[in-house]
Amino acid sequence: MGKIRRLLHQIGHRISGLPNCQDVNGFLADYLDGNLDAKTKARFERHMRRCPPCAKYFDQYNETIQIARETAPVEVPRELADHTLEFLRQRRHGAHE
Repeated sequence: MGKIRRLLHQIGHRISGLPNCQDVNGFLADYLDGNLDAKTKARFERHMRRCPPCAKYFDQYNETIQIARETAPVEVPRELADHTLEFLRQRRHGAHE
């Protein structure tokens, strides 16, 4: 039943000219930054009103951004940074062999 519902949802978006869930996911950062043109913004908001999973995802995405902005920067010890970079270099080098 879930597959049929998703298929009908996708068909409805194509017929209505609304962006699909994948399109909307690509708009999240631009929407929050105020970088969408008026038409795209209206279509994005309409999709959010009609698609509870996308609206929930958007709320979680937005909340994560807000938490990250409110979190104080952390000073990483130089030794830890050097060790981590060396580990990643070795790992990357080993992956290409």
